[in-house]
Amino acid sequence: MKQSLNAYSLINTLPEYQKFSYHFDYVTLIVLATIIGFILTLISTSKSVLYYWKHSAQNSPNTIHPYVFKSFVYMQVSSIVYTVFDFTIIRIPLTSVVTSYFSTMESGSPVKYAVAGYYLFEYISQLFTVLFCLIRFLIFIDSKSYLKTSSLIFRICPVLAIIICFIACIPHSLYGVVVIQLDVPFQYGAIVFTSTASFTNVKTHTVKLAKFDNWFQNNLLIGRFIYSGFVTTSILLLSLTMLWKLRSLKKLSTNSNQNMRAETTLTITMFLILIPSVLNQIIIFISLFARSYTSYTILIRLISVDYRVNIVSWYFYWTHPYFKKNIVPKTINAWSVTNC
Repeated sequence: MKQSLNAYSLINTLPEYQKFSYHFDYVTLIVLATIIGFILTLISTSKSVLYYWKHSAQNSPNTIHPYVFKSFVYMQVSSIVYTVFDFTIIRIPLTSVVTSYFSTMESGSPVKYAVAGYYLFEYISQLFTVLFCLIRFLIFIDSKSYLKTSSLIFRICPVLAIIICFIACIPHSLYGVVVIQLDVPFQYGAIVFTSTASFTNVKTHTVKLAKFDNWFQNNLLIGRFIYSGFVTTSILLLSLTMLWKLRSLKKLSTNSNQNMRAETTLTITMFLILIPSVLNQIIIFISLFARSYTSYTILIRLISVDYRVNIVSWYFYWTHPYFKKNIVPKTINAWSVTNC
């Protein structure tokens, strides 16, 4: 396969990039389109949070259980922050608009903390996704023992997830940061930022790493593959179980059409989450065993991340019956099986 000029090379070792000029191409259009989609996501997420906060003291036949909604917000907010970091160190640099400015960047640049933040919120958003699916499942079951379990999980797991993810991203802040020229299908000048903890030169091996660093890099990628596999498998099993439970629930005549629409919306949301998780697993697999296609996976993951963040937010806000403004005065305090 034909390589791009200086593919997977460090641009600060090549003086020619200091005189580089931005060139408009299709990647800029893609990034601009994702910015528009991201703005719409911020609007829909903000509207759902504000609506829930405003009407949380009132009762609706389709009221969302507080633990379910809060875990959904945790998941979406962490994904939104992750997307902001993604724009900073991947998407905008892909357009080549900042290539010349960072052509002389040193390894110890403060940008390495932005890279560490990127990995931190990538890990957190994935664990919070599992948390949402798990809380959703436990609340749906609606027995007292499971409600107590969901309460304990909701209070403890977010703190544990943040601590674990913070520890996992420490190597990215301790190692330096590098700026890499990408291969086709990206143009000359399209770059990304990454840490030397996760960077391996695919073709030219211009970076001479110690044996320990090579071992660490390979095991870091394998660790990400296992971690992503755990997340994907967890979401898949919980989603399939929810689908089976939902089909059983539809056979009961005691549930209204609106209640069923609420349950269906949340279950489909879980399946929407699953699609980009599977894509992410495939991308990491390609990075392990077909590294010459790494640049193509970066292009694919733009769609994957946006699908995960944008589509889920839009679908949840525009289809859940709770946001249809059919509120009535609150008369009971107990949560029923439909309040999820």
